[in-house]
Amino acid sequence: MKFGITKFEKLALTAHLVAQPSPGPEHGRKRLKTWDELVVVDLAEQLAATAAGFSGDVKASDWADRKTYIAVDINADVLDFIINGTGGQIEGRWADVISRLRERFEQLKAGKYEPPEGLA
Repeated sequence: MKFGITKFEKLALTAHLVAQPSPGPEHGRKRLKTWDELVVVDLAEQLAATAAGFSGDVKASDWADRKTYIAVDINADVLDFIINGTGGQIEGRWADVISRLRERFEQLKAGKYEPPEGLA
């Protein structure tokens, strides 16, 4: 399913999901598939490394674009993973972005999502 997401939204979503515990191997596989489909593998690794105390700082300027939507293809399993992962408590700094993003993901799941104009 085609979905439009900005770099800033990718940062917020990845930071939120990276911080969540992974209860088992199946969950871990879904996480890895999510990074692939969102095209954020390097970002997820950098965020995890930084949280673990290693160097790997993310340059905020690389992820600051809030206007340009990038097309990603999301399968149903990843969509469910994202919706489930954004259904609980959200760190305050990401709450607004994640709340809006989750609403769009729910619309995608319900077949009511309208991609942004000009999305490739």
